[in-house]
Amino acid sequence: MNIVQTSNYWQTFVDRDSLQHDSIAGVRRLDGGALDWNDLKRLVLNLQSFIGWINHCVSPVAHVKGYRKGKLVYRRYDLYPHPTIQRDGFSWLPRSDFDGRAPVQELFDRFVDAWENQERNNGTLHIVLQKLGSRQKGSPSQKPSIEYFRDTFLAHSMLEAILSGRGGLGGGRDGRTKKCLKATGVKDVLPVLDADSLDVVKEQASLWEVGKQERRINEEERDRETLSRPLANIATWMAHFDDPEMAEKMMAIPNSVQQYLLEVSIWLADLMLLKVVGFNGRYFNRLTREVELVPWCEEGTVVAGRRR
Repeated sequence: MNIVQTSNYWQTFVDRDSLQHDSIAGVRRLDGGALDWNDLKRLVLNLQSFIGWINHCVSPVAHVKGYRKGKLVYRRYDLYPHPTIQRDGFSWLPRSDFDGRAPVQELFDRFVDAWENQERNNGTLHIVLQKLGSRQKGSPSQKPSIEYFRDTFLAHSMLEAILSGRGGLGGGRDGRTKKCLKATGVKDVLPVLDADSLDVVKEQASLWEVGKQERRINEEERDRETLSRPLANIATWMAHFDDPEMAEKMMAIPNSVQQYLLEVSIWLADLMLLKVVGFNGRYFNRLTREVELVPWCEEGTVVAGRRR
């Protein structure tokens, strides 16, 4: 299939205040033939999932039209009852890098390949995207709910499983997190904190807690300001949040530290998803607020199929 440019005329029918529509695509078969209904329905699902991945939203607004021999033969027009608001600050996709047709085409093809591959393996990627696009997320000015916290760390654990493979889940939760940090080229250290903020995080000794019985603190890891141990501990607490002891540990962490670790986790989820899809190029780093190369990519390499 081939993505082609299309007009913006239909936006005048659906734009309302908080709703913005920035992802518009035309699609046609490379051989010029017509899509059958099953292919078209599958394409709609792939496009909605792709746009949701880019925008970090659960329900993109869709207006899909199908033509045969120049005549309109199919139309799907959805305005969801509870559409998610636009969250430009949450998207990993840098606008300036994707203003041409070829990069988006290649990126979409890679996404569909990963999507269909995971569909053959219990649809793990589908669930990850649903969790990361939860309606509980809130907006850039609102604190996420504890449900979204749980969804995010569940998605994080599932992405670890995708990257590690079913045979690579040994070594405990922190071991798996370390493997995924290594796979994505991320240093095992708390990122982007000034000295004062770092002190606030390190004061939360339970984040570096190890041992089911001893409940001892790994002072060496805390001194090294490791990232893997806090993420692994929060993932454990969230997975067993119905246990009063686990819930108490989570709720004892100050809101500012919770928010920081949540943002770090979503940033890592961005990177893991890009790694799963096979993306090599620039992305918007939610922590630094800069457009950067993914850690496993070097200058001069391809960006979603196009050499920079």
